[in-house]
Amino acid sequence: MTVPPPDWPFGTSALARLVRERDWAQTPLGPIAGWPAPLRTAVDLILDAPVAMIVLWGDDLVQIYNDAYREIMGSKHPEGLGQPNRDCWPEVWSFNAPIYEAVRAGQNRSYADQKLWLGGRGGMRPAYFDLSYSPLRERDGRVAGVLVTVVETTARVLAEGRQTFRLALERSLRALRDSEAVLQTVVEALARELGADEAGFAPLGAGRGEGGLVISHSFGPAPILGGQTIALRAGHLERLEGGRPIVIDGSGGGGPELSGPLPDFAACLLIPQMENGVLAGVFAVASRAPRIWTSDEVMLAEEAADRGSVGLARARAEEALSRSEAIFRQIAEANLIGVGFGDGRGVITYVNEEMLRMMGRERAEIESGRLTISDVIAPEDRAGLAATDAVLRASGQVVGYERSFLRPDGGRTPFVGAAALVASGAGDHVSIALDLTRVRTAESALREREAATRALFEAIDEGYALCALETDETGLATDYRFLDVNPRFEAMLGLRQVRGRRAQELGPDFLPFWRTTFGRMAASGESVRFQSEPDARGRIFDVFTMPMEPRGRFALVISDITDRLRAETALRDSEARFRLIVESARDYAIYTTDREGRIDSWPAGAQAVFGWSPQEAIGRLDALLDTPEDRLAGQSARERALAREAGLAADERWHVCKDGRPVFISGSVRALQAGDGSVRGYLRIGQDVTRRQETEQALLAAERRQRALVEGIPQLVWRSAGRGVWTWASPQWRAYTGQSEEESLGLVWLEAVHPDDREKVLAAWSDADGRGAYTCDHRLYHAAENRCRWVQTRSAPLRDEAGRIVEWLGTSTDVDELRTLQSEQEVLVAELQHRTRNLIAVVRSVAAQTLDRSSSLEAFRDRFNKRLGALARVQGLLSRTERQSITIGSVLQMELDALGTDAAATRVVVEGPEVRLRKSAVQTLALAIHELATNALKYGALAVPEGRLEVRWRIELAEDGEERLRLDWHEEGLDVAEAARNGTRRGYGRILIEEALPYSLGATTEYHLDSDKVHFSISLPLARRGNTAPG
Repeated sequence: MTVPPPDWPFGTSALARLVRERDWAQTPLGPIAGWPAPLRTAVDLILDAPVAMIVLWGDDLVQIYNDAYREIMGSKHPEGLGQPNRDCWPEVWSFNAPIYEAVRAGQNRSYADQKLWLGGRGGMRPAYFDLSYSPLRERDGRVAGVLVTVVETTARVLAEGRQTFRLALERSLRALRDSEAVLQTVVEALARELGADEAGFAPLGAGRGEGGLVISHSFGPAPILGGQTIALRAGHLERLEGGRPIVIDGSGGGGPELSGPLPDFAACLLIPQMENGVLAGVFAVASRAPRIWTSDEVMLAEEAADRGSVGLARARAEEALSRSEAIFRQIAEANLIGVGFGDGRGVITYVNEEMLRMMGRERAEIESGRLTISDVIAPEDRAGLAATDAVLRASGQVVGYERSFLRPDGGRTPFVGAAALVASGAGDHVSIALDLTRVRTAESALREREAATRALFEAIDEGYALCALETDETGLATDYRFLDVNPRFEAMLGLRQVRGRRAQELGPDFLPFWRTTFGRMAASGESVRFQSEPDARGRIFDVFTMPMEPRGRFALVISDITDRLRAETALRDSEARFRLIVESARDYAIYTTDREGRIDSWPAGAQAVFGWSPQEAIGRLDALLDTPEDRLAGQSARERALAREAGLAADERWHVCKDGRPVFISGSVRALQAGDGSVRGYLRIGQDVTRRQETEQALLAAERRQRALVEGIPQLVWRSAGRGVWTWASPQWRAYTGQSEEESLGLVWLEAVHPDDREKVLAAWSDADGRGAYTCDHRLYHAAENRCRWVQTRSAPLRDEAGRIVEWLGTSTDVDELRTLQSEQEVLVAELQHRTRNLIAVVRSVAAQTLDRSSSLEAFRDRFNKRLGALARVQGLLSRTERQSITIGSVLQMELDALGTDAAATRVVVEGPEVRLRKSAVQTLALAIHELATNALKYGALAVPEGRLEVRWRIELAEDGEERLRLDWHEEGLDVAEAARNGTRRGYGRILIEEALPYSLGATTEYHLDSDKVHFSISLPLARRGNTAPG
């Protein structure tokens, strides 16, 4: 082990200095001098890295991190340096523990935008990260540590999430018409978005003066906030009334502490809910554990409260409208007076039962849509219809009249009525009619119902007053008297006992603008609507006044719109804050387009990424940023279409900057919906990840090149950690052996090795380290052939800087055909040697016999040369090609002639039909006959004067009908001792006959040896097995 220099780790970064100064002997890692080289290499790597990285080493996963990671450590630094990971980050151990286990097993893990709750001195806080976990190995391949790369994405994720939250909340609230549902929706949205244990809402009620607020709405997995009281100190209530939140993080910081507000919760947010500038309630967000509330979270909660206030105002207005409509329906359905509607053409569209009775008509006539007002009015009154309609259309005022209905039976129903235009703009109007014939009858009922009408009058949400204008002798308005008012009117203006009093009695400066406006209205006879100036309390009213009879009277209807105006202002302020956030996010390109894709907003972040100024970008299609290929394919339009259908579409592709530089954007396209649900445009959010994309593409290209190289060679490639423990095998190995990827790892790959060779294969690994190489020839299962084939396995080590082996890279090459050829070569060499020895023996025998029977040297030379020629012909026959056909008789005669048996012609009998041999059988059969003849010449019948040789052959049919050649070789008169000696020894000739012929020609053989006789029989098929063609 090499000892690092005393100034290691090198570098001037803060963490490099801390690593040098740290007393590592007090940690599980021990002194730096004893650290293994892979650990020091990993430390050098992270200390020089610009991104946040941390090394976790050993069984305790001891931490060593760089400067960028120190920002994530927060208050855990510097104690976290050298601390076991589980002790430093207990809050995320449940997430990390299974990951570390997988990495220790040699696997990699990565996560995008992973949410984690991190602890610190101030409590828990949520954060988002891109995480990558990789194994760190010792030189022997064992995983000894974990390398973690961390990129914090909290800002981006929160920004996208907050915007999605705001839009979703606004859509949800816009669809609600019930104020209670609005409050519950806001409470649930806050709890989910902020990841709180619970959230609730406490309206400002009777408990305000006593410093307490009772929670009426709550939400959580098991909510306990409902019904609890938030007890506030004096200073807290003033803070909330001023529209400022109270932030409690449970650590004593973050704002004024509550005095025992919620005993079950350590941290909470109290957000004021304001209506018309006045505190109306408090939204509470609570956490059982201490927690740091970020400024973004506080701002989001405030915006949710603002949107809740707007939603409440809208819902209450809808509720008021619903109540007004219900009141009208009650009036119409009560049938106290006749009520009817007509359109701009004079067609009656609706009447209640009272007016239907007065007309004497059937409901079907009304529903037919053909009955007009002129049809039901007495002829003497029809002339006034046009005048009434003209006044209605010109002034919009309520017009009264007295007329009679003409019943179908000719009778009349006199009535007094009034008509007014409906605010549809199409000339539709509503009419009421009081049956004069029933006036006296109805007076009593009218008095009974007056109280009900008064209750109805006093129940409406709008302030209502009937006033009489007072003028001087010149006709100018000097004052006005309140003849009647409902309670809501007094409540809105903050007055009491107004009925019967003059305006000036309420104060010399009481609404002077109203007085002059009412004077002009009385003079013109036209209704007036206006928005008042703020009163002394800052309240603003929508005022509608219309002239009444007798002249000088007018009705006054007021609505308090202060809350609505403030909500609208708050909404505009919220949108302005959002624009400020967008324009400040220079790391992101955030911009919007219209429905057709024309850019209509271009913040500074978009200009920073793409280079186009707002003047250059706004008004142009978003395809301006596309590559030529994407522009031709209409990629931006496809993304807008997908966002329009699904709400969101991914934008993960290359774009082009103003200067032509390519930039890779990781982002999305979101449809922006109008209040009616239609798409009014699109929001594009994207981050420039060009550098990361280029790095990933380069890595992929390198991996593809390496894979093509490894998978392209015919050898079976593998990697080993040593001692035969494989860590990877190429696809060629898996295809050859049929093993899966998992079966090729560890020592399981040995199952593909022939059982008889496994011990040899493992033994070769035992001394591989010392020799610096691994070599072994063995048999390996070949799945395609379902048998074992011979392979030649070689491996070389990969070493680190210190020369230590860290890994083995090896190949296994199929040498089965090569070994087969080598075996065949050995057989051929043995055969050549045998045939050479036999040939020499034959030559010697021929020479000896020729010499014995030659009277002179000339006779010897002549006979000997002839016999050598015959012998040469036999040898040529043994190597003859497929050029010509051969019969069994020619083979026998040629062999016997070559051996010089003419001298013993009287002792040799060769007899049989001319049978054509298969060409493929000639050489083997000739070799067998040669061996038989040679043995006969050397040891058998031709070796002694009294010996006799008989060779006969015939064709016979086997049981299956196959034609076979049967050859019988019979020798008599042998030397008994020599025959016994050679008969018991299985030489090359006998092996050839008894084994080679059955194997190669499908022959059957028999061998018998008596005291002075030897007999061989050979039976072989004349045709090739499975083929009737000759040869």
